[in-house]
Amino acid sequence: MLLLFVILIGIVSSHLNDPFVCPSGYSTYLPVKLPTSWINGSINCFDKGATRPDLDIFPINNDTYILRENKCINYEAPFMYLLFSNDTVLLIDSGATVSFISLPIQQHVETLITHWCINNKKERADLELVVAHTHNHDDHTAGDIQFKYKLFTTIVNTSIEEVSRYFHLDNWPNTIGTYDLNNQRRLAIIPIPGHENSAIA
Repeated sequence: MLLLFVILIGIVSSHLNDPFVCPSGYSTYLPVKLPTSWINGSINCFDKGATRPDLDIFPINNDTYILRENKCINYEAPFMYLLFSNDTVLLIDSGATVSFISLPIQQHVETLITHWCINNKKERADLELVVAHTHNHDDHTAGDIQFKYKLFTTIVNTSIEEVSRYFHLDNWPNTIGTYDLNNQRRLAIIPIPGHENSAIA
């Protein structure tokens, strides 16, 4: 499932319980040119090198990345999204693979965080990684175990109660919530139960 999200530029002062609004004069939509193709796996996934690279990493800009799992590692080939602000990094979905040998998603994410910290003169301890999910299916949550018990990391449970609490969705599924990354980036959190009960976009 492709997550719908709005990428905002600039500092937007806001409150988590406000209705989601894109304030004029404070935000700009980024034009995005996506890759013409992603890793397509292989005719024979047992071929040498068919699972390498294990992950497509596509930078939209210095603060936003799209990740996609190699089809030869898992046929679902899920997309994941990594969004940075000055004190929070939001990973949306953790992929379809439990094994850190087949797909070390936590290491990939930490490498991107390290590079971001170097470029922005930050320490790793300055950033909290939040792992959230579009919905509670294994191909979007299997990688969570790699992030468990890691420093500076929070995993948002996939129950309706926990998703509602974390994203301030007070009247599930009739509330559109907002999630502010350090008042720099405002995301609309939209409950969309159907494909799965706790699904959000």
